[in-house]
Amino acid sequence: MLQQSGRTLASQPITLLPVSASVTAPEEAVAGSVIEVEWEGPDNPKDYITIVEAGAPEGSYTDYTRTSRGSPLTLTAPDALGNFEIRYVLQQSGRTLATQPIRLTPATAQLMVNAPIVPSGEFQVEWTGPDNPKDYITIVEAGAPEGSYTDYVRTSRGSPITLEAPQEPGDYEVRYVIQQSGRTLASLPVSVGAGEVSLALEGTPEAGGVVTVNWQGPGRYEDFIQIVAADAPEDADAIREARASQGSPLQLFAPASPGPYELRYKASDSGEVLARLPFSVE
Repeated sequence: MLQQSGRTLASQPITLLPVSASVTAPEEAVAGSVIEVEWEGPDNPKDYITIVEAGAPEGSYTDYTRTSRGSPLTLTAPDALGNFEIRYVLQQSGRTLATQPIRLTPATAQLMVNAPIVPSGEFQVEWTGPDNPKDYITIVEAGAPEGSYTDYVRTSRGSPITLEAPQEPGDYEVRYVIQQSGRTLASLPVSVGAGEVSLALEGTPEAGGVVTVNWQGPGRYEDFIQIVAADAPEDADAIREARASQGSPLQLFAPASPGPYELRYKASDSGEVLARLPFSVE
């Protein structure tokens, strides 16, 4: 074509032939999961494979992957249930060149928290679930709207994951949330608060002797039973300390000098002293 006049300067006939394609994927998949798709087709520029509701109009798409990525490729299924289709789509016209039905089934998840949850402290959550891309576990106020979150960790980190508790005691929920839709797949009610924490001594400690402590509390690895100087500040270094995870009763070496001291149960991750007991070393 001559641009100046629009005149055809040369011409040759060409016949366009039909093109075919195929897609192969599982007949069922879990809602929101990653699906592997094998395909054959022309691989024209920007052609793509997508997943849509069964019977959706031509040119419809949700998650898609260009055929230039090769075969097999992956798609993320919608967080929905029922009958869908995987389609090979020609980018140029939006025409579906091949299709395969697929049914999306419900996903399930479970959550477990063993230890008491101390305000501002860290706690572990064991979980099972689909582990879809960017799914996460969070802790929110009881009854918070869908999609709410505070501290969260992606499920891609594995199980267990570690969360930081809110500062305020009260009733909360640990949730497994599907990132794609913000839907809560599983919820576990929890209470944030140290519960009952107490300290008691056996006998009267002597200088250079042994202090035997009976205690009650969360008993986490992050927690310490400490001996500090009387009236020491909250962040004072301990004269003696042992991890609460050693169990009750536990023993500490008594200070070398007689005088007034204080026994403390301290949550080291938050720095909070959960219980204290003044005592004297003779």
